[in-house]
Amino acid sequence: MASLYFDILKQAAAIAWRHKYLWLFGIFAAVVGGTIETQLIYTSFGEPNNFWLNWKQFLAAGSANGISWSVLANLRQALWSFPGSIFLLILIAAVIALLYLAFLAAASMAQTALVNNAAVIIKNQTAAADTVKPGLALGFLAGKQYFWPVFFLNAGFKFLAGVIFYIVSATFLLAYHQSLVLYLGGGALFIVLAAGLALTAMLERYAIGFLVLEKQKLWPALVSAGKLFFANWLVSVEMSFGLFFTELIGNLAVMLAVVGTTIPVLFVLNLFWTWQWSTAVLWLFFSMMILFYALLLWGYAMLAVFQVSVWTGLFLRLREGTAQSKIMRVLGQVKN
Repeated sequence: MASLYFDILKQAAAIAWRHKYLWLFGIFAAVVGGTIETQLIYTSFGEPNNFWLNWKQFLAAGSANGISWSVLANLRQALWSFPGSIFLLILIAAVIALLYLAFLAAASMAQTALVNNAAVIIKNQTAAADTVKPGLALGFLAGKQYFWPVFFLNAGFKFLAGVIFYIVSATFLLAYHQSLVLYLGGGALFIVLAAGLALTAMLERYAIGFLVLEKQKLWPALVSAGKLFFANWLVSVEMSFGLFFTELIGNLAVMLAVVGTTIPVLFVLNLFWTWQWSTAVLWLFFSMMILFYALLLWGYAMLAVFQVSVWTGLFLRLREGTAQSKIMRVLGQVKN
């Protein structure tokens, strides 16, 4: 049991590397946003803070990022002068919303397929022979069968994550330069809400496990997920921290691979530009962009497969009753 987390991480890495057809699902599963470990870093210091910082600057100075009261007034006048433009804006917003929902739907199907196939692969490793043959067809079938409950879980989590982080960012910026008490209160609120978001994300993972692997309905799956988490909360937190640091290394590896590949291409591109080979420069530039995005896509698809496989492996261990907290074992409260 001492190597529980290492075994799960190693098993997930093997699944992500050996079963390459899962990369197709991983590409779409990455749209969901990865794991809560990534979102706690990215969203806390990224877009929400920029949004509220720009809004605060706009209210104080009357302008931010090229947008001012006069620009908004001119835009309002133009919209009322040409009523068709209002309809066009509404149509564009509706198209963007539909595209986002389509991506979220594809991601939900892919996530379901990954959970189902990862569980089949793990179970086949301990069986005398492959009881079920994993593959694209099996994944698509699971994604279709459990689409709606998984979609609602993902949509609810994305909405909750956005609301929580925008509230936390607003609290920090409202308290900034006001008083130490308010600032400390904002920090405490961040810790509480981040912990609540992490809890919600873990419940979502376990609920998907109950939905897909044990074929429960949505509400019973949520109830079962809550019971499973609170009975094994320390193991879940430990696994989350382990995945957090592993994911940091994985993201760094992807970025280093991209940089290491593009730097030589940029050097050759500069030479071609110096020699005034305009056609070669154009072709090389487009080839470099394709290579850049292909490497990113491959890297994050691999990470998505790895992440889902980690939590699927932990879910199966918890259901078998073979997962115990390392902290409790170190303290000697669990007999090996």
